Amino acid sequence: LHTKDKDMIIHHIFSDGSKYATPKVIDYGKSFSCAFSKSNGLHIFYFDESEKLRYKIYSNGNYTESALSSEDNIKSIYPICDESGALHLLYVAKMTSFYTLIYFSGERKIISFGESAPNRFCFYTQGKKICIQWQEGIKSYSCESDDSGNSFKKPIQIQFTKSKRANPAR
Repeated sequence: LHTKDKDMIIHHIFSDGSKYATPKVIDYGKSFSCAFSKSNGLHIFYFDESEKLRYKIYSNGNYTESALSSEDNIKSIYPICDESGALHLLYVAKMTSFYTLIYFSGERKIISFGESAPNRFCFYTQGKKICIQWQEGIKSYSCESDDSGNSFKKPIQIQFTKSKRANPAR
């Protein structure tokens, strides 16, 4: 929410369509992303006004500042929670002369690196499988783990095929 020359990150709970809680200001900042876990609550990642990456957990009506430390120069972050409630992070970091796409869930794993920043992500879990798809420039890539993120297959470029346009039946 942008107000009085500041960007606010707020949390507003709507319940059963008729009761609205008062919005709570989480902090002032930009570029947030979040993931929900039934067991651990709402995980909120955002960049504060000084562009420092922050992490808060909303659970049982309270916000808890959580530790987040990385030596990487993180530019964007994408969290998801699997069915068991485990938090998985995918983030883009700027290194000296290139960008890296990094997966983190207890251990840091470099998925890809290149001259342009990865974008347009699809990141999900299905059982023990973790799937990551992204775009770099005009190329699209895919990478998977079959063991809950302990190891990842080598990224592959997604090949698109040209097809003829379908004509609607008349």
